[in-house]
Amino acid sequence: MLELTQSAGTADATDTLDTLRVEADAILALTMREVEAHAVEGRALTAFTLTLDQARLAISDRRDALLKNKAQVA
Repeated sequence: MLELTQSAGTADATDTLDTLRVEADAILALTMREVEAHAVEGRALTAFTLTLDQARLAISDRRDALLKNKAQVA
């Protein structure tokens, strides 16, 4: 998730951000399966939730910046 967050911060296209969002969703789905199987402890889940929130925020912030730049150029 940390690498995904870093990639979002340097993405140069919204298509890249879409791909990163899909990756984050896939990681979330995998993690939820592990939670259901009781393979993840509470602390690990808390840490995961924080990194997922940061990744989603980074994607959203970068998308906003790219769209703002696009609007200013047009």
